[in-house]
Amino acid sequence: MTDNRALGLAPPAKPSALRRHARLAASVPARADIVLVGDSLAAGWPSGHLPAGAFNFGLPGDRIQTTRWRLRAVPLGHLRPRTALLWLGTNNLRDGDPVAEILAGLAALGQDLRRLWPEAALVHVTVPWRAPVLGRAAGDRAALNAGLAALADGGLLDADALLGTEVRAARHLMADRLHLNAAGYAVMGGALVELLSPGSGSRPAPGGG
Repeated sequence: MTDNRALGLAPPAKPSALRRHARLAASVPARADIVLVGDSLAAGWPSGHLPAGAFNFGLPGDRIQTTRWRLRAVPLGHLRPRTALLWLGTNNLRDGDPVAEILAGLAALGQDLRRLWPEAALVHVTVPWRAPVLGRAAGDRAALNAGLAALADGGLLDADALLGTEVRAARHLMADRLHLNAAGYAVMGGALVELLSPGSGSRPAPGGG
């Protein structure tokens, strides 16, 4: 690639995704303590496994560039969350984007969120193990996840540590070996509550760097 598409802005490509985005835009609450942005992994996170006061702005099929476009397309600044939770990257990996460019795109997205919500702590979720992608080096996902730690000023949810890889991960994945099942979200939800709980030692003051 000669240009980094993850640094750009692009609306959802599918009409169904645009319609779902419109429904999300119409359901934005007056306030939210946590805002979750990301792809289908984020969108599928059940409300019962998220802390109270969370708004899920995830959209199936999102790439980094799609999420950046959507954050500009909908007025969200009034939400003033304490935590912005990001779960993105697996679709950019599948598309063949180089790891360095994905990380640059995620860094730009983080800057977008800091401008939108200056007081929010930024928490990244790493890309879980998934069925191998044709043409993708086996180490690319691990390299991406290693780079995510430097972007998360509010903490990191390490999907591999929580869900495992390959055989162990299968217990937490649907049959497509990509999306999480209820057991997987229960694990992730419990880890998020622990990360954000007062006195955990993991959560900085809002706006901490």
